[in-house]
Amino acid sequence: MSSPISNNNPLPRVQQGETPAKGNAAQNVGQEEAVSKPASDVVLDSNVAQALKESDFDQAAVDSIKAAIESGNYPLDDQKIVESFIPLEKLL
Repeated sequence: MSSPISNNNPLPRVQQGETPAKGNAAQNVGQEEAVSKPASDVVLDSNVAQALKESDFDQAAVDSIKAAIESGNYPLDDQKIVESFIPLEKLL
């Protein structure tokens, strides 16, 4: 396992513009195919596509909240913010 802090990386780093050292040809071909696939090949599950079509929100409410945050008039409860971090900390 590599550690970016101690720089204990067993694999050599490849600089931009360099080509990686020749290794397993089958592995290199698979990596090239993964990189060269266009993003349009992504197929969404029908449930996800339906949820995206039906996602409904109030743009006016979003805009008013953004304006309140930018003007400094959006109330923030420090206690609630701190309490929301407790479950996150327990996950770590």
